[in-house]
Amino acid sequence: MQERPARFPNDRSQAWLRNALSSFLARDAAGANRRLIVIGGIVLLYWLVLALLIELPASTSLIGNTTLPFPIDVLLDFARSLFAPPVIVHVLPVLAGLYLGLQVATHYLADLVELQPSSRASRYLASSIFGLGYYSMEVSNGEPNSLDNTHPLVRIGGPGLLTVHLGFAAVSETTDGFPRIYGPAKSRFIQGFERLRDVVDLRDQLGKVDEVRAVTRDGIEVYARDAQMMFRVYVADLTRNLQSPYPYDENAVRHLVYGRAVTTNGPRERSEVLADLVSNEIRTFVAGLTIEEFLALQPRVMLEEGSQAARDVRAQTIHIPRRQLTDRFHTSDTRQRLQERGWEVAWVGVGTWEVRDPPSPSPLEAGPGETIVTTWRDMQRARLYRNPEYLQRQRSFAHQAYTGRVFREFVGIWESEEGDYPTRCWLLLAAGFLRHLQDMHRSLASSPQAQIPLDFQAAVEHVRTLVKPESL
Repeated sequence: MQERPARFPNDRSQAWLRNALSSFLARDAAGANRRLIVIGGIVLLYWLVLALLIELPASTSLIGNTTLPFPIDVLLDFARSLFAPPVIVHVLPVLAGLYLGLQVATHYLADLVELQPSSRASRYLASSIFGLGYYSMEVSNGEPNSLDNTHPLVRIGGPGLLTVHLGFAAVSETTDGFPRIYGPAKSRFIQGFERLRDVVDLRDQLGKVDEVRAVTRDGIEVYARDAQMMFRVYVADLTRNLQSPYPYDENAVRHLVYGRAVTTNGPRERSEVLADLVSNEIRTFVAGLTIEEFLALQPRVMLEEGSQAARDVRAQTIHIPRRQLTDRFHTSDTRQRLQERGWEVAWVGVGTWEVRDPPSPSPLEAGPGETIVTTWRDMQRARLYRNPEYLQRQRSFAHQAYTGRVFREFVGIWESEEGDYPTRCWLLLAAGFLRHLQDMHRSLASSPQAQIPLDFQAAVEHVRTLVKPESL
């Protein structure tokens, strides 16, 4: 069995000394408090020792013992001794040395990082060394250029206090390059030399593109006009609630910060990034479909409009509802692709889809795109018109339209004000009921599939007897 080498006392002393020095030079708030206590304690102890050895009166005091009781007279004598000239002569060089050192460090820091005015550098040194007067900064905008580059917490880094408003996340970097993510908080301490790298907006982000050109799997060009996508930061398994309205995944925030392209003018704006993301996702979606699969996304209600829709828009125009289109984008491949970039899609909307053809020398000659769309629509309409549900629905619409037209005609005859009450009743029977019954009888008699009710003819004859001149 191998024996461990014995640890000598000097090794333990060196380890204790290293730990004490690291604790004294720490960049956090506790380290600043230790430095303030140690340095302030040393100066105060030096001052007290000088007062005790040089000026403390041995027997008499400035204020007589008969005037003030003990121990107030002794305390007043000791306070007088602290500010006695022989004591101050020895204390002033120490205080002047500390002040001069801080002034030299202030000017050096101001020149090094171009921090103006110098009073800002002086305050930063006071906060970083002794924890006095920490700088504070608010994060209330998701764009990186919203950060004040002249602020010490941005230019140098911590220590300081960071306030992150609801709906945002701040990303900082420590001295060793490790990123830290701070969510919404009223006040959060950041350590020394920890710099703000970027700010991420956790709210829903809208990406818009006026027009996107895509190609289907079988080579037909499709254009998406007024394409919009609502993105949000990937939340993994987290849920949105009142306590956490803007959850986020830390890996997703890192992807958004460190995965963004940088140009000669700096990091690209997120609006440009989202626009490119919309274009790429639209092209990927269309590229996975044939032209028939793409056209099949148009709902039947657009086909039922028939010639009215053809008069309003061109034959190549396709309309797909936002909800149906969003469901098509919620696939595992799309989620994985967006997750790698730190996003997830909330909804997708496109104003219109157009199947365009290249310019033709003859304006009367239809291109392949228009031919395909027109043929497909004709086939779908023919299939739709053979559907029993559609036929029954059309019969109901026709019955409602005919009934409404007949009653409006009856009301118009009654309100024509031609004659007295008996005359209007006779006009209503003659020009209204009898004429419509005769038209209905002729229509039923001319249709080979129609069946005339047995008492229908008797009803017609009864109304005809009511409108004879003798009845009037």
